[in-house]
Amino acid sequence: MTKKLIIFDFDGVIVTGTNKRYIQCYLSSMEYAKAITKAQEPTAKKKILEHWGQIYQKEINSVVTDPIKQKETYQKFIKLLHTNKFESAIKKAPHIDACLDYLNENKFTPVISSGSEKTTLTHISNLCNINLEKFKDIQTGDMYTEKYQKPNPKMILDQIKKFNTTPKNTIYIGDAIGDIKMANAAKVTSVTVLTGLLTKKEAVAENPEFIINNLKELKEVLTCM
Repeated sequence: MTKKLIIFDFDGVIVTGTNKRYIQCYLSSMEYAKAITKAQEPTAKKKILEHWGQIYQKEINSVVTDPIKQKETYQKFIKLLHTNKFESAIKKAPHIDACLDYLNENKFTPVISSGSEKTTLTHISNLCNINLEKFKDIQTGDMYTEKYQKPNPKMILDQIKKFNTTPKNTIYIGDAIGDIKMANAAKVTSVTVLTGLLTKKEAVAENPEFIINNLKELKEVLTCM
């Protein structure tokens, strides 16, 4: 079995329940800042999803154009992320612990490359009892300028360089269209897991190399490569 760099997205892959709550927090914070009305929610949601996986402020700015309201929306959004309503919906992804144990025992290199901000990723990991020490490296969206955020492949390419490997020996596991685009741009193997944003029909339409129902099935992907 060839040793590989295994890159995980965070939301929808390592933890579940965040994507739906993020969208609700975005829309609620925009309404709070009077940037949108209830009737404008469907259009706002569509724009948010078009920028999914990028840093929070950029996703907000894709809908909210007024600088003052952009700031108000962001401040409210961050507050909502730390409410019980948001946190209670978040769960550790099924089989993530067993998956990480398998990867580390078999000398794979598991890392994280996520559009989330580092403080939020750490906070959610603590809530869900995710042991981040099982990952050899963590890259987050706020470590990069707007130009190099998802679906730009720079985060993936930086980790490939850091661990002295190649795209051929790298797998990216994501749950959204932007993840597939980023993996394809980096020329790494794209794996979509159906515990996050995409349905199977939506994932098939984007044509990743592998589609799995959960992380338990990742072992099968690795053994057949």
